[in-house]
Amino acid sequence: MLVLLLCALLTVPLTAAPELSGDDIVSFRVRFGLNDMADTAWDGSVSVSGGELVQVRDWHPRPENEMLPPDRWKLSTHKGVNYRVANYLHPPNTGV
Repeated sequence: MLVLLLCALLTVPLTAAPELSGDDIVSFRVRFGLNDMADTAWDGSVSVSGGELVQVRDWHPRPENEMLPPDRWKLSTHKGVNYRVANYLHPPNTGV
């Protein structure tokens, strides 16, 4: 079984994703820091038993993070811009 892991946080992919298809290919997207309230490091690695790791790549690149082929990454979440919600998207309840 071949495994493709997509890290859903940060860093520029080193190579284009290989064209993979077939019943023996499994792909995962792992999302880090969805509910983080403060800067958090998500450094890590992956290993595969009974298969082959094809690629680990970043889904949403950021300059301060990096992928460390073949199986490691250094990713982190940071406070970002807090955009205002448009008033027309959530009109006030006027009781009418």
